Parts: sequence; structure tokens; C-alpha cells
Amino acid sequence: MEYLNSLLTLTGVMMLSVVSPGPNFAVVTSTSLGVSRKAGVMTGLGLALASISWSALAILGIGLILSHASWLYDAVRIAGGLYLIWIGIKMVRAARQPATDTEIDSQPPGSALHNSGVSSLRFIGKGFLVSMTSPKSLAFYASIFVTFVPQQAPLWVYLALVMIPTVTAGLWYCSVALMLTHGPIQAFFNRARAALDITLGLFLAGFGANLLISR
Repeated sequence: MEYLNSLLTLTGVMMLSVVSPGPNFAVVTSTSLGVSRKAGVMTGLGLALASISWSALAILGIGLILSHASWLYDAVRIAGGLYLIWIGIKMVRAARQPATDTEIDSQPPGSALHNSGVSSLRFIGKGFLVSMTSPKSLAFYASIFVTFVPQQAPLWVYLALVMIPTVTAGLWYCSVALMLTHGPIQAFFNRARAALDITLGLFLAGFGANLLISR
């Protein structure tokens, strides 16, 4: 029962964490509306895969590693800031040229490119990198998540600690992608697509710049 209560609490914490606005939400939103439903879902799955990595690192002792290698946080912060700025600038530049990112996804179903899985892997990797280069994710898993990790527990507890963030992130971000690409909702956003892309691009670039100048 003691483990169950802790896991239920962690589930609530994770739900609050994923629904809070941030780069993860912005990249799923921009990809879903600017590319396709499939691309948005794949990006959400990439974020879920990153949750596996982060939770596993936390269980293995990432907090202890950071206490002895503070430069690691700065390295993630700088890499994440530069990556978000790059994505943001790319979105702003493409706001009035909406064809570039959709070319792969718009290939006919029978084409070799469509069947190769390149498109899916591309967006899975995009979501994975956004999360893995996020100081927000690093700080969360190294400070908050680790408080739920027992020193000694049955194997199923550690498996649950990995699955809870993964399932929570996957369900939320994939649901966001599906919701935003639902007919009437997508039609509404498509009417202001350029403005939305510019807004999200500036948000991501600004968030990245803030990471670079913050300590």
C-alpha cells in the first residue's frame, strides 16, 4: 500500500507537469497544425520516449551525478536553448512558406519515401530531442521525480516509475495532436496559421534565449 500511494501521487504530479505550457506543448501544437495529425502524434510519442530515458536516469541516480558534475546542467541548458532557438527561427521563416515540412508527410501512400518510415522517425526524433535537451525536464526528474524513487523496492515499483511518466506524456501529447487536428478545430486554427506559427516560433526562440542567459 505504501508504494501504491506514492505511485498515485506521482501520477497526479506528472499530470500537472505535462499539461503546463512549455516547449513540449508548443512543439506538438506547431507540428500538428503545421504538418499533419500523424506528425503531431509521432512528436508526442517522441516526448513519451524521452520520459522513459529521463525516468530511467532518475532511478539510476541522475541527482547524485549532477551534485558532482554541475557542468552537466549547463551543457543541457545551452544545448536546449540553441535547439529551441533553431526550431523557433525555422518556424517563423516557414510561416509564409508552409510547404517545406509537409513534403515528406504529403507523399502518396504508395511511395517509397512514405513507406520507409523516414517521416515518422523524423518527428519522433524531434519530440525526443526537445525533451532531452530541456533543463526543465532535467530539473524536474533530478529534484522532484527522484523523491518518489525508493532506495529498495520490488522490481514492479521501478517499472511503474518508468511507465507512469511515459504513459502520461504519451496520452496527453498524442491527445493534443488528435484534438487540434479535429475538423472544426483545425479549420479554425488554419485560418490564422501564419500568425500562430510566428507566435509559437517566437515563443520557442524566446524560451531558448532565456535558457542561454539564465544561470
